[in-house]
Amino acid sequence: MNKWIFLPEDLEVVKKFNAVMRGVANYYSGSEYPSALYELWKLLRRSLALTFAYRHKKRTTKSGFKKWGKDLVIGYEVERRGKKENRSVKFEIPDISYGKFKRPGSFKENLSWLMLSTKP
Repeated sequence: MNKWIFLPEDLEVVKKFNAVMRGVANYYSGSEYPSALYELWKLLRRSLALTFAYRHKKRTTKSGFKKWGKDLVIGYEVERRGKKENRSVKFEIPDISYGKFKRPGSFKENLSWLMLSTKP
């Protein structure tokens, strides 16, 4: 993630971090214990705050959270049809409430099709 420090805009850095978060969340979406990922979310959020602090010549994580808030919200402008619009993007923690594949009642149907041979 050190190479993300050199991206031209803060917006791109947040998008990269959010992409990693979504990827990890999707990979572990079948887990019975999604709460185990909360420590990872906290570490990634702290890492993003440190990345911003470094990019803007700050010294600590605390200064990063002080400037961009606990959700690390980055504002930017978009020009559409000749008008400038203010938008923002923030560090998003994915919601994994319960494993996709372990939900009670999700496999009530007949799953014999899983056992079919793939040979012609």
